[in-house]
Amino acid sequence: MNKKKDISLIDIENMKWDRDLKGLKLALQSNNDYIRKEAAEALRYIPGKSSVESLLGILNDPFWAVRAVSIQSLAYIGDKDSIPHITDYLKDDSWVVRCSAIEALVKLGGKEVTDLILPFLFDKEAHVRNTTERSLEKLKDKKSIIQEDGIS
Repeated sequence: MNKKKDISLIDIENMKWDRDLKGLKLALQSNNDYIRKEAAEALRYIPGKSSVESLLGILNDPFWAVRAVSIQSLAYIGDKDSIPHITDYLKDDSWVVRCSAIEALVKLGGKEVTDLILPFLFDKEAHVRNTTERSLEKLKDKKSIIQEDGIS
């Protein structure tokens, strides 16, 4: 029996509630795109270094939804060290991934990411332009990381 192929959505849900990191890591290797996406989503509920490493490891998944959900999960966990990795996906072919990257960078980076996302006001895809506009509005009210740490 090939465990990678036999994982179901119910299994993913049980792994999430059981905090079964080993099982979710196995699910990330599934041949089923949807199983990988759901495993990436479930990992956000088990914050920690191992989850972050697993999510970073699947950012280059061939399925756009897995990339987008992995980025969203990294933002949900709040791992600021993932900012450079997420930045790479601002130029992804999928507009959904670009939107996820913009939103994640705003959540994780604060005003320091303004210069990174500003060019996406002119993206060819309307969804990306709208996400960028909303994200810039959020940044108006957000304090700078530097100010929050008392460095300014």
